[in-house]
Amino acid sequence: MGGQSLKERRSRPNSDLLLHVLLRKQPHLWRAALLYYTVFHAASMSFSRLFAHIARFVHDPDVRWEYCLRAKRGQTDTAQPGCFSKDQVYLDGILRILRHRRNIDFKMLTSLGKVSFEDVERLRPLAVLNRTRIPHFMRDQERYLQHLDHIVVVNELDDATLQQLLP
Repeated sequence: MGGQSLKERRSRPNSDLLLHVLLRKQPHLWRAALLYYTVFHAASMSFSRLFAHIARFVHDPDVRWEYCLRAKRGQTDTAQPGCFSKDQVYLDGILRILRHRRNIDFKMLTSLGKVSFEDVERLRPLAVLNRTRIPHFMRDQERYLQHLDHIVVVNELDDATLQQLLP
């Protein structure tokens, strides 16, 4: 591979990122956005300040507690600013897939396993395709693309916005 490294692997395979919203009737991205927002603010807030801060979005204190716990997990002193930033990759990954949805070979991506879609072309020659099981929701690529388009519409996004949001 000529000394070039693969894209830094996100916490989840890109093709799996949308699974949590894909098959819902109303596939809103608010949970991924709220996780991103919570982690962003956890980096500069204590647990208690973060808990109060996200109250305007999460009214149920038990649910709010869970969001704060996720953002502060692994911190030895949650009274100090700091976060576990892994949850930010969900929104980033979903938006990247939606932005590039018309150019991604989802069957190849799934066949390659846990890799970034940006690495598919470089890894294509190494793919072992026999006996690869494609998830049922990806078998009809045109229908899958329609689902992705639906996610874009439901979340009041468009291709121009997706281009602006990401590099």
